Amino acid sequence: ARDVMELNGYDVSSFDLRANMEIPADANILLIVNPTIDLLEEEVKLLDDFMNKGGSMMICLGAQETNEKYPNIQKFLDFYNIQYNYDRIKEYDTNSYMASNQYYIFPEIVGSEATLNVYGNISYLLTPNARSIRLLNKSKSFLAVNPLLRTSSLSKQEASVIGYDSTSGAAYIGASARSLATECRLVVLGSTDFMRDYILVNNKAYEADSSKFFIGLLNWLEGDYSRVNIEEKNYFVNILSITASQANFVAVLLYVLPALILLTGGIVYLKRRHL
Repeated sequence: ARDVMELNGYDVSSFDLRANMEIPADANILLIVNPTIDLLEEEVKLLDDFMNKGGSMMICLGAQETNEKYPNIQKFLDFYNIQYNYDRIKEYDTNSYMASNQYYIFPEIVGSEATLNVYGNISYLLTPNARSIRLLNKSKSFLAVNPLLRTSSLSKQEASVIGYDSTSGAAYIGASARSLATECRLVVLGSTDFMRDYILVNNKAYEADSSKFFIGLLNWLEGDYSRVNIEEKNYFVNILSITASQANFVAVLLYVLPALILLTGGIVYLKRRHL
């Protein structure tokens, strides 16, 4: 993600919010990616102040196999009518997950202002190990909240924390919010693995779409719709990655169809060998 951002002209640096208890004055966009512990209340206050001044932020929190909860992160998100669920999404639609792994899913990109630069330009967005996101039904006329990514109607959200129930059906795994009062912007994603190095190295066929999606959201956070995404030159040998339905089709072509041809030929031979 850092390489893609720097290639597209962003100055990227990291800082320890808890150690310094301040946000750098020159920060335009904050990224909180895969936090392992919850925020302190003092940190939430700093983020609130940053957003109230018209800041922009992206929070990515993927599915975890632990009982870790994030009440203070959720306290921050409640203001923007977005809620993280404690689950892991498993797909059952064969067009919506990678062959042999139902947790490596391909969600649908929902058309909205945040996806303006990428909607219709991405074939398959590989989003492994995702958790679902809920849009809260609280009337706030100063907020524009929209979904970004949606699973199929056959997906299942498997509860990952005791006390939460598993659910089935279409679910959101990405959302955006924009304040009409302060013009602050927020992107919330239920996956971090879609830009993780080892995932992209092992699935190079999807790297371009992942990078395009990521940088498109950053451009929206910055408020610039005119940027053109610059992709890194690919020096790796592409590995063929296919969906489950595509794998079934290939299996038919490679095994079932030749077997039918041989069987038909054998039947014809046995019927005509004494003619």
